[in-house]
Amino acid sequence: MTVRGAPSSERNSITVNYDGLIDDVAVDDVVLLDNGLMQVRVLAKEDNRIRTVVLTAGTLGSRRHINLPGVHVNLPALTEKDLADVALGVELGVDFVALSFARKKEDLEELRQVLQKSGSTAQVVAKIESQSAVREIDDMIAAADIILIARGDLGIECPMEELPIIQRRIVKRCLRLGKPVVVGRSDDRAPRRMTATMANQIHDPSTRCFKSIFAKGL
Repeated sequence: MTVRGAPSSERNSITVNYDGLIDDVAVDDVVLLDNGLMQVRVLAKEDNRIRTVVLTAGTLGSRRHINLPGVHVNLPALTEKDLADVALGVELGVDFVALSFARKKEDLEELRQVLQKSGSTAQVVAKIESQSAVREIDDMIAAADIILIARGDLGIECPMEELPIIQRRIVKRCLRLGKPVVVGRSDDRAPRRMTATMANQIHDPSTRCFKSIFAKGL
């Protein structure tokens, strides 16, 4: 994986547009590509690249996601693009703003400050989709107006068999504290989300449950 500098001409090399990846990962860490469809393990770190061995092979397209389960990533909670999107949302009078991959309460507080400075009363939605957010869930619940359990990425970050347990625990805590909670269903053809769906669809009295479908080519 070429992280810094010009793309490598080596065969089986890919380019990553996050400079901090070299600093965030350690040797033997497992890196998930394209929503977990492919897995590689870190063998060595160099000045501008990471050498890995493929654990689960596949065909990798452009602009695919990378997940680092359990790894603290030194990315800002709000990027420049996020701030521009928030500004547009405020201009359009949105009622809710969801923060993807919120890891701690300070991330949510930063978003709320941006909204307040803009004169917006939009509610802050915390998308729970990482191990860090699960560990800090009590603080996240306190800092957010709404909790959204995003099972797609959360199912990549956490072991599949733990996903139903995590979901139920978060829903119960939110209901006990009177905090609105949303369970994202997404595409239930994916095994990790289907597992949680079958286990919790009836048992969880969540405030809301939504289904999103994305059509290829649109």
